[in-house]
Amino acid sequence: MGNKKVLVADAISRRGVEALEAGGDLIVDVRTGLKEPELLEIISEYAGLVVRSQTKVTAKVIEAARALKAVGRVKTSVRIVGPSPHQPNKNSDKDQRAKHGRLCN
Repeated sequence: MGNKKVLVADAISRRGVEALEAGGDLIVDVRTGLKEPELLEIISEYAGLVVRSQTKVTAKVIEAARALKAVGRVKTSVRIVGPSPHQPNKNSDKDQRAKHGRLCN
């Protein structure tokens, strides 16, 4: 089985992209500024999705994301970790994530 693909859908620092690429296990695509219809067309290819505040991970996106295993929301520093009960991700549909068993911080 090949490397997992991760989509970085919002602008993050080069250092953040390099951190994702560092282990050599991920193929990282940086494609910012996608509108929801464009995201819906390509999201099925990705096991991971990295967003900041521009990209909204709606129920439609989660339904279309058949291979998606994790969604990470980058804040001021690069942090891609498990769910946080203290700071839920406002850009991702929590009920849909739970329904599909997807990790999101």
